[in-house]
Amino acid sequence: MEEIESDSRYYTKNRNPKYWGFFLWNSWEAQMESYPETSPSKAEQDELFTWMHLNFRRVPCEKCRAEALELWKKFPMPVTSQATAKEWLRFIKNQVNEKLGKPQLSPKDAESHSQLIRHVNWTNVWQDLKSGKVSMPGSSWGILSYVALFLLVLVFVAVCIAWMRDIKRFSALEKENSVEMPIFANHSTGMNQNES
Repeated sequence: MEEIESDSRYYTKNRNPKYWGFFLWNSWEAQMESYPETSPSKAEQDELFTWMHLNFRRVPCEKCRAEALELWKKFPMPVTSQATAKEWLRFIKNQVNEKLGKPQLSPKDAESHSQLIRHVNWTNVWQDLKSGKVSMPGSSWGILSYVALFLLVLVFVAVCIAWMRDIKRFSALEKENSVEMPIFANHSTGMNQNES
């Protein structure tokens, strides 16, 4: 069996953050979307705090895990509202980005990315359509989502209409082509011709 390279996407040996980091950050951002915007209960606060702490304790790479727990101790997570939790996560991500030499994430960029993650789930698009939220700040993805949803509904309606028309046509043709004849009419006629 070949030895796994250090840059392999199968990170079981080296647990390269290049392959799991993107998904981990996105899952954390998605979790923030389900947190109450204002006045979360004590149970909800405890749940989010514990969930994030457990996530920091289970980061796949040992070095990254140690650094994550160091950030956790230095900057404890505020859980008083969705906005404070999201801002804390952006701050932590910027701490990591600074260490990696990556650009800082502005509040506008973070909100735009957060809304993009939110709109991956079509039920959120439907809720936003009903509540009148039509655009997302700093991104055209929201509008594209709504256009795609509208086109999907149009295609569905067109297919249903075409299907119903075909059923009606088929029923009409079936009625035209069916002539009431006795069950054994052809057989008896055939016998009579053979007998003659």
